[in-house]
Amino acid sequence: MTTRIGSSKMATDEASTGNEHSRSGTMRAITAAMSETEWDRIHADETSNATFIETDRLHRLREHVGELLRRTATRRDSSQSLDSSNRVAGRALFCVGDAGSGKTVTLRRAILSFSALRPVDEGEPRRPILSINAPDQPSLNAIYGRLLQCMDYPSMAARSTEVLRQRFLAQSERLGVVLIHIDDAANMTVGQDAFRARRSAQKIAACLRSLMEEEPPFSLIVSGLEPTLQLLEHDDALARRAQQVGLSRVRPQEHKVIAHALHLRAKDLGLVFSPDRDLIGRLVHAANQQFGLSFELAWHAIALAQAVGATELGACHFADAYFRRTSCHPGLNVFEAPDWERIDTTAIIPKLVDDPSVTLRRRR
Repeated sequence: MTTRIGSSKMATDEASTGNEHSRSGTMRAITAAMSETEWDRIHADETSNATFIETDRLHRLREHVGELLRRTATRRDSSQSLDSSNRVAGRALFCVGDAGSGKTVTLRRAILSFSALRPVDEGEPRRPILSINAPDQPSLNAIYGRLLQCMDYPSMAARSTEVLRQRFLAQSERLGVVLIHIDDAANMTVGQDAFRARRSAQKIAACLRSLMEEEPPFSLIVSGLEPTLQLLEHDDALARRAQQVGLSRVRPQEHKVIAHALHLRAKDLGLVFSPDRDLIGRLVHAANQQFGLSFELAWHAIALAQAVGATELGACHFADAYFRRTSCHPGLNVFEAPDWERIDTTAIIPKLVDDPSVTLRRRR
């Protein structure tokens, strides 16, 4: 029996090593086939994707994260020294927004703006904050399992929830974890029938509250689509200790911010671009009023302009980027249609809003 287990382990390791070699070989072949022009385009895409536009969204999130951080240094008994047993219970920040609003990127910026939350690998390693994606099949075991994986803890066979919890607490103490970020948290509330979804949400809400009440306690950042807030409906104590911040749709006053950022990026790449109010309005509408998606479309348009050797970034490049994303009919291309405001961009395939088959999602 022992021999068979060992052989299986060895075979698994060899297979894993073989897969890694195959992937490395594939990447070497791909990169070797790239021309100098293609590498220039790749580097331009990387620079565009790494470009971050600061707005008051970042400042608001930074303020909330700072409040959570101060909470970790607040003593339960002010007459005693600060240690893991003399800290007040944690708090939670629920950050919600539509797909493409830029939640994950903005949160990451807000978190890393605090040097105390950055990981340390040299000397004694520290992981002040753990960030995981919510499991598609929500359970306490799945959450603890992902947190352990985030701390590079070896994968474990299915164990009791209490065993996983104790392992997590021991590892988090060793690494100095004070904050936990759970992204895509709406995954834990959707995709199930009503009864199972309610039972699951109750268990997850209780798990989040228990993390805030552990010794030492953890503060939480929970981000995702709007259904994420349903977790607060299932635990009064969690709801009382939580704050909410929503990343709203692009506001009219932010159109100038977008236009200025695109002008600077195009200029850096040698492209002439003079954005007018109409083009920026079309861009924001095409992105369903989402800040992050507006820039995704814009970066794609810039890449297409470069690909054809254009010296000026024009509406035709934005129209091409939108068509490649949606495969829409020319009459439904936001950047070409004269009545573009009538186009429903909430649908996967754009349609006119007066089409009786269209049911618009309520804009919040």
